Amino acid sequence: KKSYDVTRLLIRRGKLGAKLDPKSVAWSFSEDGKTFSEPVTSAFACDARGFMLIDVPKPARARYVRFAFDFGKKRRGMLEEIWIFGKIPETERDVVVYGGSSAGIAAAIEAKRSGKSVVLIEPSNRIGGLTTGGLGQTDIGNKAAFGGIALEFYRAVADWYRDPAHWTRQKREDYLPDGQCAGTKGADSMWTFEPSAALAILNGWMKRDGIEVVYGERLDRSAGKVKVEEVEVEGLGRRRRIRSFVTESGRGFRGKGFVDATY
Repeated sequence: KKSYDVTRLLIRRGKLGAKLDPKSVAWSFSEDGKTFSEPVTSAFACDARGFMLIDVPKPARARYVRFAFDFGKKRRGMLEEIWIFGKIPETERDVVVYGGSSAGIAAAIEAKRSGKSVVLIEPSNRIGGLTTGGLGQTDIGNKAAFGGIALEFYRAVADWYRDPAHWTRQKREDYLPDGQCAGTKGADSMWTFEPSAALAILNGWMKRDGIEVVYGERLDRSAGKVKVEEVEVEGLGRRRRIRSFVTESGRGFRGKGFVDATY
């Protein structure tokens, strides 16, 4: 229902594959039941993450935009827009967490529980970092030192494996934790787990808490893409803080507070 001023189109690869280099791109938009189209004859190629930026030949007012890619006789495809704004949209939240590691997830959950709006940005397509990437036996040391959201996770792991349906590669009665996890069998927390189990738990938490997760957005490290401002901090004087940043796709994120949860 909303219309946009279309001057520049940022589109993203769909199911057409990683390499898109069409000889021509035809875009069209519809408004009030009428359809208008313009050919774009220059050759375009998506970057490594599938983004393609196109300047529209003339400004237009659009509610819906489609792109037809002509790959010749061998292949044809259709890709719909993601953003059709003249200015690529900026997401503004109280807290912006960059990095979907375990620390980033915990930060996002705590921000949400504190009544703050939050967005979690993961540069890849999978949250959890090492926890979901294969480090399934935690170097725990003193288990009594764990608390908070970390302990919630290890208790959630124990709950996960109480379901017989989740024992697909080993019988539950044959499992015997060893190493630093020795002696934890049957406890209310579990410290050894499969990456798939960790991912299912963390994805479930994101859905449970209504946390917005943005995938595939990597920080643009070129000059001027991270905006900072000076503020007065009681007892510390003037200090600089991040106000906003832009990712490589051109998307902006603005917040009152930022968390760097990358490795």
